[in-house]
Amino acid sequence: MFIEGMLPVARDRLMTIRHDARLIDAAKLLSSAQFNLVAVCDSSDALAGVITRTDVVRQISHCAGSSCATAVASVMTRDVTCCRPGDLLTDVWSTMRE
Repeated sequence: MFIEGMLPVARDRLMTIRHDARLIDAAKLLSSAQFNLVAVCDSSDALAGVITRTDVVRQISHCAGSSCATAVASVMTRDVTCCRPGDLLTDVWSTMRE
C-alpha cells in the first residue's frame, strides 16, 4: 500500500497550527485524546515543524503563572522526517522504527 491511499484519512486527522501561535493554543489542541502531535505551519502554510504534548509540558513548566506567551515556533521540533504520496507504507514504518 502506498501513502497516497491513506491521505484522505490522514488529512481528516491532521491538526495544524501557525508558527506564531501561542503555546497555550497548541496545548488546547493537544488536550484532546485524539491528537498527540500538531503540525506547525509557516506563513506560507508549509511544514515548519511539529509540537507534541511533551514539548508543551516541558516549556510550560518554565513559565511563571498564566503569563506564558511563548510562541510555538520557539518550542517545536524543526528536524522532521517526511514521506511522499508515492512511498510505500512498509518503508515509512521502517523509517519510523529506526
